[in-house]
Amino acid sequence: ATQFRSSLDDRDQMLLQAAEPLRLDPPDFDAVATNLRGVVQRFPEDAEVTFFLGGALAAGGHTSEALEATEQAVTVDPQFAGAVWFLTAIYLPEGSDDLGLQAANRCLAISPSAASCLRQRADIRSVAGQCAEAEADAQRMTVVEPNGGRSYLSLALAIASRGAPPESVRGPLEKWRALEIAIDPSRADRASNLVELAMSSLTGDLAAAALAAGELERLRSSEMSLVTHAQPVLAQIVFLEEQGLTARALSTAEAFERRVSGWAADAPDPVRHYLLYARHHAGRLTDAQFRQARDAFVHEAQQIGPPRLASLTKLATYVGYAETRDEVADSIEALPEPLPPSPFLSQIGRLY
Repeated sequence: ATQFRSSLDDRDQMLLQAAEPLRLDPPDFDAVATNLRGVVQRFPEDAEVTFFLGGALAAGGHTSEALEATEQAVTVDPQFAGAVWFLTAIYLPEGSDDLGLQAANRCLAISPSAASCLRQRADIRSVAGQCAEAEADAQRMTVVEPNGGRSYLSLALAIASRGAPPESVRGPLEKWRALEIAIDPSRADRASNLVELAMSSLTGDLAAAALAAGELERLRSSEMSLVTHAQPVLAQIVFLEEQGLTARALSTAEAFERRVSGWAADAPDPVRHYLLYARHHAGRLTDAQFRQARDAFVHEAQQIGPPRLASLTKLATYVGYAETRDEVADSIEALPEPLPPSPFLSQIGRLY
């Protein structure tokens, strides 16, 4: 676009100039939003420009302003399916599932084949326990996007959620595996491993699931992202814990800890989060040491995430592995007002 600037009209030239701060490292979304406000003033009846403003505000963590701008875009153009979909994306992290479902339905009324809106609605219905409806949406996704792997993963999850026979879940998982290999044959081992990991988890073969999770981490050995390695290791830890193999779970976490420095720390280390609590439960951290280490972890995690999520970051850290009376009391005390979005409520219910 920069190369062909001279061929752009005034509107597009202003949009291009407004987006310049995206080239910074890191991108300055607040500066982009400030620039876009000027474009909106120039073109107040242009729904797309207002939609872009909403996106910049959301990326900068200004959720309420992003919602206001996106709603304005929909007011200007009620048939703007992309803006209606974005309303759903804003509502869900805030726990507004009912509004999110309304927006997803509205998006599909505008564009029945909008896969993004269909996917959002399926996710909302799944979280709400509307398993039959979620499965119907997932089935429809496989028609709208027959070569889209995520559609078959959603279908497998929906089928599993209603307690169907495991082999009926394997079908869509195998379809996903075939699509992954068709895209890139080098993905074959990872795709097969993930299918076996999912099936072992579903059938309750925790020993096989733990082995599959360990193999997945090995298959990712060339990756440099800490999170990419931490995810399968954490899954392995969970499967070991579920078998009552607490000592092995702790040993697995500590082995991971010794390798962490070789990867890029692109997010808070979830295995370190587990270790804080596991060492406390094993009596290897005093209460004072535990609280100091936990607060340090919370502080680091809050520096990475948007400020508006600071209280939820603290709550998630406190709730995650709480078991002792004092840990539970700390978690309840950390509850923000108003109550957090629905994904956190099941964890809080576990504490009670």
